[in-house]
Amino acid sequence: MDQLPCPKCGQMTESLKAYRLPTFVLFLFVGASFKHGEVIACPTCMRKELGKMALINILPANVLWPLLIAPWYSIAALRSATKGHSSKAREYAALSASYTGYGYDQPAPQPFDPYGGQPPVSKDPYRRE
Repeated sequence: MDQLPCPKCGQMTESLKAYRLPTFVLFLFVGASFKHGEVIACPTCMRKELGKMALINILPANVLWPLLIAPWYSIAALRSATKGHSSKAREYAALSASYTGYGYDQPAPQPFDPYGGQPPVSKDPYRRE
């Protein structure tokens, strides 16, 4: 099986996981607001991230925490213990491997050099000798 780097810790892993999770939940008894995000990490980092998000959401999610957040994060933690990359992690790896930011077949741009690698020919009028 191929190994991929974990974006959180940088370790190579055979079980990279990527899940769409609620990163922040606010419940005010009249309405609720959810902020979702894609979390990509190795199993260890994924469980750390799930624990951190669960603690962050205890107060703002209040009533929804035991009904929605705790089961959702628990299922994600159990899924992170499975072997192999998740399907979303494979897609992430394929995208990051093929995308350079400058096009598929173009080299990265070079910094602008107004003198073409040569020192300036004219003297600086503000420089004293």
